[in-house]
Amino acid sequence: MFKKNRLLAPIHILWIPLLKKSYGSRDILFAEIFEAHLRGPGFVMEPPGRVEFSNSTGGWLDCSASGSPQPTIEWVHADSTTVTEIHGVRRVLRNGTMVLLPFPAAAYHQDVHNTIYRCVASNSVGRVVSRDVQVRAVVAQAYKVDVEVLSASRGCTAILRCVVPTFVKELVRVVSWVHEPAIYIYPSLQGDGKFHLLPTGELLIHNLQETDESQSFRCRSMHRLTRQVVVSSPTRLRINCKETHRGIISPSVVEHTTHVQVSQDEGAVLLCVAQGCPSPEYRSKAKTYYVIVKIDKERKVEICNA
Repeated sequence: MFKKNRLLAPIHILWIPLLKKSYGSRDILFAEIFEAHLRGPGFVMEPPGRVEFSNSTGGWLDCSASGSPQPTIEWVHADSTTVTEIHGVRRVLRNGTMVLLPFPAAAYHQDVHNTIYRCVASNSVGRVVSRDVQVRAVVAQAYKVDVEVLSASRGCTAILRCVVPTFVKELVRVVSWVHEPAIYIYPSLQGDGKFHLLPTGELLIHNLQETDESQSFRCRSMHRLTRQVVVSSPTRLRINCKETHRGIISPSVVEHTTHVQVSQDEGAVLLCVAQGCPSPEYRSKAKTYYVIVKIDKERKVEICNA
């Protein structure tokens, strides 16, 4: 028995180096393959640069990334400190989404509801930081809209404008007008010959007649965050200067676009509304300007003349 053990021991000792020598190159190959599959994080869904929401609905910011190993997602403030959960106010989900919960007006916190966030994706290879995300929560407030009527003479064009309070003006748009009792007028480029709702919200009523004074109109507006629709009180038209000017009034521009900002490949509406009798004819002139951007591009500005 003793001799048998002496013979087995050297064999066992020799076998271990043989295993290491046999698999050493394969271990290196496996390591190289593993390293070749390592990949730093890249955003699959980067949050937008600006997020607005109403306190009655709440909001959320999505962020996801890919890489190898799979990156982890966290949110940071503008000063790079980590965003933490606040019970009943702010949550950070496992999938990388940050949720800002609905809240009463009294629970508004500027450092939560009007601040800058960034999404950070990281793994063992590296990390990537998103653009700044400006978050703005708007506390819903009750408002009402009124109708301003720019009267005109018989045979001319009247302009009805929906007056929105200043404190919600940037959040409210005119979606339609109602010709009482139940005729809805929606924005269009040409109108129907009698009524023309401009994309900017003004309602044009052409070829005014005395019978038009008995008609009523309402403005319908919508809050773009709460989707609340607010309708004005009914308003009647006024036709003046029926005999004094005998239907002849020189044209004057009463509403026009002073500046407009658009992104590349997007359309723009340039408003030009004039009053006069007979109805003014319109023409436009184009002037070329060069604006300094990342790449110089030619911009054209339409000058309205009536």
